[in-house]
Amino acid sequence: MSDDVPQNDFSDYPSDFRWDFDVYLEKKKAERSQSRRRRSRNNGKDGGVDIINDDDGAIAALVETMKEAAKDDRTANMEARPALRKRMLLRQVKAMLIRADMAEAMIENGVLSAVSEWLAPLPDKSLPALEIRTTMLKILRSFGRLETSVLKQSGIGKAVMFLYKHPRETKENKEMAGKLIQEYSKSIFNLETEYK
Repeated sequence: MSDDVPQNDFSDYPSDFRWDFDVYLEKKKAERSQSRRRRSRNNGKDGGVDIINDDDGAIAALVETMKEAAKDDRTANMEARPALRKRMLLRQVKAMLIRADMAEAMIENGVLSAVSEWLAPLPDKSLPALEIRTTMLKILRSFGRLETSVLKQSGIGKAVMFLYKHPRETKENKEMAGKLIQEYSKSIFNLETEYK
């Protein structure tokens, strides 16, 4: 360095002194570390405001529990044992799934694929318990219209169609399944009106 450039001497400052810029950098670093938990709620429609969602962990745990229960019931069915795991968890699962404030986060975290597994037939081709089918169909109605990509990825449309066409499904559940299929068809074909 040349002699004309003044040198800053910071020896007069206390050792624990923090510059505003350092405080700013620490704050930004903390925000970046939290950004892994951020989700854009409206795809930028609200000016790009992100909402931090701490429920993602709970939803991921719910999805994992639901998938494990479905797997356990399939295994029990293949071993000619009663498939009761989903029934034991139904009240707890329902309490989480009916939370309207978490519907979008649940869809984003794959809960519909777990619901699809709960509605799927068991290995011996028998239907899941009536209580499970009825509860899940009612909950699916509360999710409203789903995007085509969500329908394809989750397999929920196929599961609902299976119940709709199954000869042993109840009349009430077939009606609910029919309404869901109609709603899903609107998403797939971009329909806004009902044709009868």
